[in-house]
Amino acid sequence: MGRIPATATPDGLIARPSTLLAWREPRRPADRPSDPDGVVPMSVASPLRRDLSAPERSILLDGISRDTYAAILRDFEDRQTFLTYDRGRLEIISPSFRHEVYGTLIGVMIGILAEEIGLAVKTGRSTTLRKQGLEMGRQPDECFWIADEPRLRGRSDHDPEVDPPPDLAIEVEVSHRALNRLGIYAALGVPEIWRCDGRRLLIGVRQDDGSSAWVDRSPWLPMRPPEVVIEFLRRYETRSETDWRRAFREWVRAEALPRPDPPREEA
Repeated sequence: MGRIPATATPDGLIARPSTLLAWREPRRPADRPSDPDGVVPMSVASPLRRDLSAPERSILLDGISRDTYAAILRDFEDRQTFLTYDRGRLEIISPSFRHEVYGTLIGVMIGILAEEIGLAVKTGRSTTLRKQGLEMGRQPDECFWIADEPRLRGRSDHDPEVDPPPDLAIEVEVSHRALNRLGIYAALGVPEIWRCDGRRLLIGVRQDDGSSAWVDRSPWLPMRPPEVVIEFLRRYETRSETDWRRAFREWVRAEALPRPDPPREEA
């Protein structure tokens, strides 16, 4: 397959301008932070106190066929790399320590919250997401089936060409990305994306017309992740992981669980 322009858009996947998820917007002034897709985030940045990472390494290849992509996936199956494929372009990333920590911690928070509220989930970690007939593929940092959890319950296998996509994917971005992951996830049918760089967390929800919109909270999880997730990533800096898990579970029980109605006074 020949090279395609980096700014090409998948058919029907450009978000409405009002949703702030257009494929690429005009560059913002330098004093206004923007995400890798050119979107100015709506949430407030909250920098962590200490850097956890060494620089990530990445490579972008053009002219990669779908068959070659599948072969590279097999070759890289046991390596700690993330592969993103978009119609002939393949990006390979070796994640940094900070990248891995953020992805793991966010996955732990989702698992604890689901356990405490009694929500059945199936985790897929960074399994490769693909779709039959589509020249795209992506490995998320974490992913979860919620609505379709019963279809994968108890299974240790996953066929990305046949099984439904996960309901939620976690995307950690601590360095520049060459390919637009939001368009890829939308094309793959993933309805909800959490994108986090350690300073802010954005939630993108797929709309009925195929576009995406930023929202304040997850449709599945009863908390306000842009504030809570970043706060607990910060707390991880000064606590053991055991204490950190305990603190998050206590927060869930105090703030996220339904509270019983107060007893009525008898007349």
